[in-house]
Amino acid sequence: MRLIMNAFAVFLISAVSIPAIAQTKIEPAKALEHVGKNVRVRLVVSSIGRSGQSHNLNSGKSWDAPGNLVIRLSPDVRAALAKRGLKNPGPDLAQKLIEVTGIVREYRPGGKLVPGIELKSADDLKVIDDSAKPSTPRPTNAESGSPVEIKPEDGLKFIGRTIRVRLRPQALGRAGKIHNVNSGKSWDAPGNFQVRFNPDILAAFAKDGIENPGLHLLRKHIEVTGTIVELRPGGKPVPAIDLESLDNLTYVLQSAREAPPISELLNRRVDVHLRNKKRFGNVVVTAIEAGPRPESFVSLKLKIGDEPPRLYRASSVEEVIVDGVPLDLTFDRKDRILFVDEEKRKARLKADEEVERRVLATGKRLWPRLSDREHAEWVARHKEFIESVQTHFPQLPLRLIETKYHLILTDIPDSEAQKYLTYLDKLYDEMCRAFGIPLGSNIWSGKCIVCAFQNRADFIRFELEVMKNTKGNPTNAGGICHGTGEGRIVISLFKGTFAARFATVLVHETSHGFVNRFRSDVTIPSWLNEGMAVWIAKYIVQEDDTLEKAQRKSIIALREQQTLAGFFDGSQIPGERYGAASAMVDILVSRDSEKFRQFFTDIKLGYPAEEALQRAYKISFANLTALYGKSIGMPNLRH
Repeated sequence: MRLIMNAFAVFLISAVSIPAIAQTKIEPAKALEHVGKNVRVRLVVSSIGRSGQSHNLNSGKSWDAPGNLVIRLSPDVRAALAKRGLKNPGPDLAQKLIEVTGIVREYRPGGKLVPGIELKSADDLKVIDDSAKPSTPRPTNAESGSPVEIKPEDGLKFIGRTIRVRLRPQALGRAGKIHNVNSGKSWDAPGNFQVRFNPDILAAFAKDGIENPGLHLLRKHIEVTGTIVELRPGGKPVPAIDLESLDNLTYVLQSAREAPPISELLNRRVDVHLRNKKRFGNVVVTAIEAGPRPESFVSLKLKIGDEPPRLYRASSVEEVIVDGVPLDLTFDRKDRILFVDEEKRKARLKADEEVERRVLATGKRLWPRLSDREHAEWVARHKEFIESVQTHFPQLPLRLIETKYHLILTDIPDSEAQKYLTYLDKLYDEMCRAFGIPLGSNIWSGKCIVCAFQNRADFIRFELEVMKNTKGNPTNAGGICHGTGEGRIVISLFKGTFAARFATVLVHETSHGFVNRFRSDVTIPSWLNEGMAVWIAKYIVQEDDTLEKAQRKSIIALREQQTLAGFFDGSQIPGERYGAASAMVDILVSRDSEKFRQFFTDIKLGYPAEEALQRAYKISFANLTALYGKSIGMPNLRH
């Protein structure tokens, strides 16, 4: 059954000014009553913070203080303020009375509702109580009783002090019942800072729907307050904070990430969904024609690849997505514009939070959307791994072939290796089409690693010595997909003398990697995962007869067994049932490919498999078994 096809499309734009809007004077504590309105507000900057690249000024003593209003300063606004003498606007404005104008919006850091204003211009901020000269250095906590703000790498200088530190966990660990996250790539990395979660904290996370907090916080920006202690694992000093309360940890749910204002889309990469159901990703906004109301546009101009930019009117656009966050657009037929719909945004944020908490309650997490810089960091780490493999096999002519989405390490001659790369490219595009991922988007963490050996003995040695594969049985496998909790995917396989079989295994195992990286790290039931892999491999490598053989093998086995007992649970199905699994995938896709996408997506978003099947197709596993049994002449087949 042909997978759903999407095609690229492109856009065009020119900028116009937005007319002035009347402003309402408000008090900071009343900001939530004025969401969506253009306001003028005076406040004393009582505390400062950071969210991604934005620096925050708070009217309250902390971001989550009752009645707090947060003023967000983008890098562009901070640069403009620096030209006026505020080179460090957070500390420079601390305890000063300021006046700010802008539109009040809702933010949800850590799931908590907080009103805020994202400054459009440095002109929207005025210092009322004195000239905007840099303030004197703030007292340390020994002088004022408040935490000292430090960098993770300076932790050992503040042992015994109460501090506040911002970090982005790069590695996880455990010491007995204590879980920890590390700012470095390992506990003993130079400059590492560790945050430790005792059983009480782990229980508090669990009550908040987060069963695996370390995995949830991995590579997210967090802020921690507490007293630094010195640990000495292996005799090496490591600064750490034993978290005393979840109130001392600030983090943002993946679902609560904020979309930038429309004016900040210029020269950024976005994904675009069109009303004709076409989707395309990773394209550059080259111009914006603004609409007559705040946060709206008449048209966009987008550049795809090397093609010249093209214009798309608002009427042809369904949604614009920035770093995985929708703008929540609605089309105004009267003015022929798309505008940010706050009611649509509220509903989407609520639904997205429910999804994320459902996934977190399973001990899993949504995969974060990675920036270009983060992708580059992953690729650099992948290449270090590849170099270690080359060192491990000095006798082999292993070389690296790098494509847009893959890093292929192989000793297969170029004349043969190049033709297999087309299978990988075709598989990637077809999987994107099948699951509604805009073409041009990168689903991998950096790129997918493929280690393709000419000989079986080298493949087995790689599995045993490099991947430390002691649980599987590489001696009986043609290829294996390795996924990690951090997001790295490694495919290993060997060619031998069967070219078509090698191509099929390559596609089969890489499809497992794609499934691993789709939406979350929730595990797909084996029957569905293997069934899809066999099914899609036949679609991509049409000259191979693996699918037909697998389906015949399943029928022969089932005629003897008369039951699919254990087939639908989460454990690994035996090879003799791969054919049955692929046939069921074909039945579901043939019925409705859109419903198959919904079924698959719901599982990745935390629904049990049979409940997801009921939601999409209104059938049970028993019904699916009956449909398959009827198709092979076994209407009484049991499950």
